[in-house]
Amino acid sequence: REIALGDGTFHKVDQDVEVMRNQFKLTGAWEDMSPVVFPPGFTRKVIDGDIQTHDLLNRIKDAFTTLASTADFTLLEGSGHMGVGSIVNLNNAQVAGALGVDVVIIAE
Repeated sequence: REIALGDGTFHKVDQDVEVMRNQFKLTGAWEDMSPVVFPPGFTRKVIDGDIQTHDLLNRIKDAFTTLASTADFTLLEGSGHMGVGSIVNLNNAQVAGALGVDVVIIAE
């Protein structure tokens, strides 16, 4: 889903971020709460070199640092499947490792 930002631009956000932000009245910037979303065609753009993985990881790290610096705790949600993001070197484990955070896996 796309959210209109204050400057008139739009930002793609994960639907779970929207639910959590609204439910708990969170005030963090949308861009920090959902720094990277994989819409259709995104993986192809990364593979083709149009989008750089290190730029995505830097965006994630910057967003995490911004949110964590103003909160008592920070909850991170990964993708719904452990393998999502592997093809662009950004799966849940890789992102958690890059951020230096512990992981709790909840699965059926």
